[in-house]
Formats: sequence, structure tokens, C-alpha cells
Amino acid sequence: MDLSNIWASQLFCFTIFALIWGFGDIISVKTKGYVSGIVISCAIYLFGFISGLIPTDITAADGSSLGSAITNSTMMTAVSAYAMALLITNLGTLINMDQLSKEWKTVLVALASLLGVALVSFTVNTWLFGREYALSAASPLSGGLVAGVLTSNAANAAGKPQFGAFAMLCVAFQNFIGLPVASFCLKKQSEKIINGTFSTDTGSGSAHAFSIRCIPELPDKYNTAYVIIAKVAVTAVLANLLSIAIPAVNVNIWYLLCGILMTELGFLDKQALTKANANGMIMLAMMAPMGASFASLDLQTLGSMVVPLIGCLVIGACGAMVVGAIVGKLLHWDKEIAMAVSVTCLIGYPGTQIVTNEVCKSLNCDEETRKKVYDYILPKMVVGGFVTVTIASVIFAGIVTPMIFQ
Repeated sequence: MDLSNIWASQLFCFTIFALIWGFGDIISVKTKGYVSGIVISCAIYLFGFISGLIPTDITAADGSSLGSAITNSTMMTAVSAYAMALLITNLGTLINMDQLSKEWKTVLVALASLLGVALVSFTVNTWLFGREYALSAASPLSGGLVAGVLTSNAANAAGKPQFGAFAMLCVAFQNFIGLPVASFCLKKQSEKIINGTFSTDTGSGSAHAFSIRCIPELPDKYNTAYVIIAKVAVTAVLANLLSIAIPAVNVNIWYLLCGILMTELGFLDKQALTKANANGMIMLAMMAPMGASFASLDLQTLGSMVVPLIGCLVIGACGAMVVGAIVGKLLHWDKEIAMAVSVTCLIGYPGTQIVTNEVCKSLNCDEETRKKVYDYILPKMVVGGFVTVTIASVIFAGIVTPMIFQ
């Protein structure tokens, strides 16, 4: 059997692609989220492309080019063209407006942290590392994967895939900044609660649920997986039409806003793509352009990214914490909990819950006090990560990404 050109097989390319991301997920689960699966996947791509084990250009039997080992999977390439639209629209179905209204202070601190990221990205990071590095890092720093892929796609479209790879490296390594900082701040806040120097009664308060739902729910027998996906697609098309009518607003922002509105009206199901068992495949397809961006890197280019990578992550985190702490102070929050919420943009869910669980397990106190600490911290960390990663980062990326390669 001749296996000399096995990379020309689309099925083989897809299998390797899926295995890389599957292995990354296993490592992430094994390390309880402290080592992101994206770190592992990026490392495999880099090693594979640089060593030549994964080809960057596949030649067919007739001599024509089939692209890289990632883009040769036609299904992944085709699905990735609309995967982002469906995924961002689907993000709107994940949002619990009642929970956000109850944790309004958390929402304000989380949004303030992104203002801090923007301030240092357009000033300090731009002066130190250059505009393209600084702004390519800004979107991932605002909330992770989806924002990072948006930047990666923009870089590839501009013919500068090295900055797309840089954006994904920021996504891959931001946990190494966010998790230790969050853990330290949460431990300090927990000690105040245990010692009685802080009262958890000064939380975010409550709000009454408000609903605009007016579209009746489809009976389960009609609401099949195909129907659910179709509804998400229809909403994405509506967002596209709005972006054509009002081009001043980025199309990705329209996807998110329409997703939220149509869910609140009752047209879209909560967690729609998950309910349709489609989230995993569409998420995997979204990674195809990101993986391909690593094919352009060599060791010299990778080495030149180390200092901007570390610098943008550290300075970006500092900017988020400083502005978040200032706004937290205005809302009568302790700086520790404000800074912990501020770095949720570097962690995301489930990392925010994992770090909260780990901190609470390590506390030297009775179970009643431990529960009091947990009940105070967890909603803030989860909502903070949700606001930054799910809502604000998409809007932030939609504003910043068009500016990067002007």
C-alpha cells in the first residue's frame, strides 16, 4: 500500500486535526484547566509545521496544490466559513439576563477591566511592541477564544498570518497569568471574610426578573436538531442583513445582539447548538483557520514573539486590574475581589469556577464559613468571566479588529 501521499486524503487531514484538539482537551481535563488545551494544540502545530511532520503544502497526484494539512479538509474549511456566525449567534442563547441584572456591580467591574486592557493596548503596549502586536493581543486579552479567532481570521485575510498565530498564542498562554492572579486575590478576599473584617452582606443586591418573551415555545416533537440549527442560521442571516443596512456596526456585534434578542423573544432555544448536539463540530470547524495560521511560522519568527507575548499579557493584565480595582472601589468593593473579577477575561469559564473551587478547598475554616465564602465569590467569578468572554469580548473584537491592519 502506497502511503507516500496520505496527506492528500481529506479524511486523514481531518482525523489528524481532530486528534490534535482532542488530545489538548484531555490534557486540559487532566490538569483541571490549569493547562489550556489550546496550549497543547498550539505546541503540536508549531512542532509539526516547523519539523515538517505536518506539511504546510500538500501536492496532489496531478501536481496541483491542496493547501496545508489543515485547510485540505474541505469540510472543515467550508464549515469554518460560517461557523463563527453560528457560534457568536449561539453565544446570545447562553446569556441569563436575570443573573446579570442581580450581579450588576460585577458586570460593571468586568466591563471596566476591558477598558483597562484597551487603554494599555493603545498606549503602553503599542509604544513598546508596535501597533500590530499590541492590537492583535488586545482582543484575546478581552476574553479569549472567540475574540482570538476573530483576530486570527482578520490577520489571515490581511496576508499577515503571523499576527493571527500571535493572537492564538495570547489565547493559549493567558491562563498562566490569569489563574495565579485570581487565586492570590481570592485567597486574600477569603481571609478577610474568615477573619470577620469583611461582610458578604455588601454584595450586589437583587433585581426582579423581566421578560419580553412573546414567541411561544415549539413542541418538542417539532423542535428537532435540524429545526434548532435552522433557527440559529436564520438569526445569523438577519444579523447579516442588519450589518449591510447599518455597516457602521461590525457584523459580529450584530450576530451577538440578534442572538440575545431572539432568545429573549423566545425564537431561539437556550444553549441552542448544545441542545442540537452541534456545538462540538462547529466549534472544531472554527479552529481550522487558526491552525493554518501556524504554518507560516519559523523558529526565528516564533522567537521574536516571546517578548511581545509576555509583555502584552502582563501589561494587559495590570491594566485590567488597575481600572477594575478603581471601579470596584467606587462600588464599595474590596480591591481583592475587584482584581479577581478583572482577570476573569484571561480565564473564562470553566476556569473561573475551577479556581474558585480550588481556593475554597484550601481555606482553613469550618464548613459554614467555607460555604459563605464560596457563595459570595462564585457568582462574581462566573458572571465576570461570562460578561467578558461571552458578550464584551465579541463587541471589543468587533471594534478593535478592523483597526489592526489598516
